[in-house]
Amino acid sequence: SGVAMLATMDDERVREALKALDREITNHPRITHNILLRAVTAARANGYGLVRDTTVLGIGGVGVVLPAKAGRPMLGLGVAMPSERLSAARVEQIYRLLCEARAKL
Repeated sequence: SGVAMLATMDDERVREALKALDREITNHPRITHNILLRAVTAARANGYGLVRDTTVLGIGGVGVVLPAKAGRPMLGLGVAMPSERLSAARVEQIYRLLCEARAKL
């Protein structure tokens, strides 16, 4: 859901957020600014964040942003699972379920 949160920001804010997280990003050998920027671009197009094998090899996740209420921090809702189970059809199914859950909150 972190990628989904970044996707709600304009490009300048995304660059600022990534700069603030630079040390954490460089501590993960499978994560780069370019990988995150591509994931943000895809999240903007798809309506959900999707990561595979980035922070933890073999794990992926799908996430959405919950509507922020005035004065409250942004929240996300996501599902993580083995990357091998994240087929395109499964990702779409999870996205639909996350949207249904989001609508009930």
